[in-house]
Amino acid sequence: MKRFLPAFCLLFFLGNWVWTEDLKTKDPVPYAPEEFPSWARALRRGEIVALGLFPFVFLFSSLAYDTFRFAASGGNPNYAPGPFQNPGAAPLSQQERMGVLVVSVSVSALLAFVDYIIETKKPIDRRSHGHSTDTN
Repeated sequence: MKRFLPAFCLLFFLGNWVWTEDLKTKDPVPYAPEEFPSWARALRRGEIVALGLFPFVFLFSSLAYDTFRFAASGGNPNYAPGPFQNPGAAPLSQQERMGVLVVSVSVSALLAFVDYIIETKKPIDRRSHGHSTDTN
């Protein structure tokens, strides 16, 4: 078994090298707009919007919840919001952390859906809005 391992590795790497040399001769071609259906492009855009918004929504929802908790406690310094917390401050419970996470995911998904609605209501020919394509 041990004497077949070097031979197998040699064949594997040589075969891989020959295969990649064949691929180097082909130039990549960019995707055409007609190559994907419109629902796939809309889904991809929604995914990008939701994932891009999530860190910001999570930050703002965490700060908003911490501020609400601080105000509800009557200004107790143990419940100060995020950057103003003391080292011995009361941490969020598991249920509170899960609530902030669920709210963040929900708001990100809602904003992605709103972006989808806005994109579907736009006119198809965007060049016709206020811009003339005639150069005569």
